[in-house]
Amino acid sequence: MRRFRARIESAFKERGVDPEKHLAFLPVQRHADYLAGVAQVPLVLDSPFFSGGGTSLDAFSVGTPVVAWEGDMARGRQTSAMLRIMDLPQLIASDEDRYVDRCVTLLADASERNALADAIRQRHSILFDDDAPVRAFADFIATVAPR
Repeated sequence: MRRFRARIESAFKERGVDPEKHLAFLPVQRHADYLAGVAQVPLVLDSPFFSGGGTSLDAFSVGTPVVAWEGDMARGRQTSAMLRIMDLPQLIASDEDRYVDRCVTLLADASERNALADAIRQRHSILFDDDAPVRAFADFIATVAPR
């Protein structure tokens, strides 16, 4: 954690942004407390070059919007796929400029964020309650597993 913190604080300082003002590092939380914290943040940023899949699912479960920067590799496309399934493509950015613009716009517009949060709460069951992927995976395993 110390190496990550030093790296991100350095990146903020290089860009003239005060990390003390804009970053908070919390100790490990119980899952319920972590979800309560995610429910309180205005926006979650999906990491552009690594899968934010589990974190994105957590955010969606409590109705927190996630902005995804869709990458070229599968690990950078998980959150954008979830957003497409929920019909929320306006939270997907295809490049750095669009990602930054979308984040800045949403952070400045509470009414749009609230509308997106409502849409996520109305639609997240599409991700959590559809058993078709589980059935498809079971069917696949049945075809490849030795008997």
